[in-house]
Amino acid sequence: MKLRIVLFWGVLLGLFCTGKAQETYLPLYKNIQLQYFLNHRAQLSPHFQGKSGNDTLTLPFFDDFSELSVVPNQSLWVDSSVFINADFPINPPSLGVATFDGLDSYGNAYGKVDANIFGQADTLTSHPINLSPFNPGDSIYLSFYYQAQGRSFEPLASSDSLVLQFKNKFNAWVTVWVSPGIAQEDFKIAMLPVSDTSYLHPSFQFRWVNYQLYIGNLKQWHIDYVYMNQGRNINDRFFQDQAIVYLPKSPFQPYTQVPWNHLKQNPASYLRSSFPISVSNLSTTGETFTISMSANDPTDNIGSASLGGQSLAANGISEFTLSPNLNIFSNPFDSSYVRVVSRLSDILGGNDVRQNDSAERIVELANYYAYDDGTAETGYGIRNSSGSVAYGFQMEQADSIRGIWIHFTQAEAPVTFGLALNLWQVIAPPYTPSSSIDQLIYSKQVGLPVYTDSINGFHLYLFDSAIYVDKHFYIGWTQISSFLANVGMDLNYTYNDSFMPNPNAFYNVHGEWVPSGVSGTMMMRPVVGKMWPLDPLSIKSAVKKEFRVYPNPAHKSFHLDGLDEEISQIDLYDMSGRIQRSYFISESYSLEGLVPGIYLLRIRTTNGAQLSKKLMIE
Repeated sequence: MKLRIVLFWGVLLGLFCTGKAQETYLPLYKNIQLQYFLNHRAQLSPHFQGKSGNDTLTLPFFDDFSELSVVPNQSLWVDSSVFINADFPINPPSLGVATFDGLDSYGNAYGKVDANIFGQADTLTSHPINLSPFNPGDSIYLSFYYQAQGRSFEPLASSDSLVLQFKNKFNAWVTVWVSPGIAQEDFKIAMLPVSDTSYLHPSFQFRWVNYQLYIGNLKQWHIDYVYMNQGRNINDRFFQDQAIVYLPKSPFQPYTQVPWNHLKQNPASYLRSSFPISVSNLSTTGETFTISMSANDPTDNIGSASLGGQSLAANGISEFTLSPNLNIFSNPFDSSYVRVVSRLSDILGGNDVRQNDSAERIVELANYYAYDDGTAETGYGIRNSSGSVAYGFQMEQADSIRGIWIHFTQAEAPVTFGLALNLWQVIAPPYTPSSSIDQLIYSKQVGLPVYTDSINGFHLYLFDSAIYVDKHFYIGWTQISSFLANVGMDLNYTYNDSFMPNPNAFYNVHGEWVPSGVSGTMMMRPVVGKMWPLDPLSIKSAVKKEFRVYPNPAHKSFHLDGLDEEISQIDLYDMSGRIQRSYFISESYSLEGLVPGIYLLRIRTTNGAQLSKKLMIE
């Protein structure tokens, strides 16, 4: 998601300042999602590119960022520097927030990372709003929720700030609200009147700006549930709305993804039995509603659960647990997927915003194990020492390891030393001299880290040959010099639904393995068994066939034509190789809810042929 690192931070946590060898978080100095998205936006139609600066809105104005569109909705907002996501906030009022940090609209650190420079960072600016028909008696208010820090590990300093400004009729920006750097806390609501006659003009705008040292994505603010309308008052701080707070959990544990050929041998050992779901109620009264979830694979629904007549506490977040009794169905192919949806319905007492009533996660099952969710909130490495890192996996069956997918984050100080990727059958117990116990069965010098330019892109490091291992093994690396390898780190990782270090991660800098003390999990994935699919975007058709995808570019849906064989599977991948949709055979295939950009459509026929075409979504 973002990154680069520096080696001299006096402004970071105390663990950054000591010369003691240790594992550490690494600050992010790139936002790969923003870079990828904006690089492709020039190819998109004017429909997506949004309103121009001359387009004017009318009241009411509302956005809760629940579309998770990477950049702000261009029909409401002028600029693109904030990051729309569901990963950084803690208990937001609804799914998705706008995150302010030290990375610009192209995902790069402001000022090329200079801890001596303090200045303006991200900006979120509304399109002009016509307020000329109104007068002060119409009681216009702007409200929003905000949170400092969230899951970012760097506390804000008192000198940091988030500022709200209004543009008056003289074309001047006037500061109307400021929050200095504060400690992490729950989301709070701010309420601002728009009553001064200098604001009641045809081109009124409002914007937020954060100020900080130019040290990349270390300090964060999160904005949610922006609402501006007439007929409000200072006490109008509550809404007849209920919302899902987070994306659904992966249906598997302790892994988020499991090789399909392993999973179908014993699915019960990996399937999550219960799903925690957080629901926000923004009303002052308790509400009654139904919460449900469902899961399906390419063949059918594989489980569902529903709780009717549930009660929500007033003005807060309630936790619910659903047990859908999942049952994985087998298919003859090398991969599968599971789509999990959580949903609110039957809400009594009012439900003003429907778009935040559901959330969806699609999990691909291919030929690798993963603990991470595919999104890096920070980076990981060993500081001030050479050493090794080991990452344990327990497979369903003994198998061959073919390589390792790794998501590397990018460092401000370029890595100038190479890594050796390792495969251990056994490592010594923690705090035990390791040299005589470790069983290193494969090691490969891979040179400098490879950074990908796709959304949270993973690079595949292939082994020279398949290495057979027993069920339990370790992957990792060894560095013979003191530098930060900066592997992506997923801070949303939980173990038994608690945020904590992955108990399968270890590091070794003094001749013995030490359990990781860093909360989260590394973005490293072992490739097992057959080599398909190494990269879904590079799959070649098994047979030469011509078929047509139309319209292309597409907007809301597409059609297929020209296939003379029976189709068994239709999957749509983004350019990082992650499955986004899987379809049953139909006359039309919906693209609703997908972010515009370039995708890969992959089709399998019943005789095993694999066909693919690129599809652009506008």
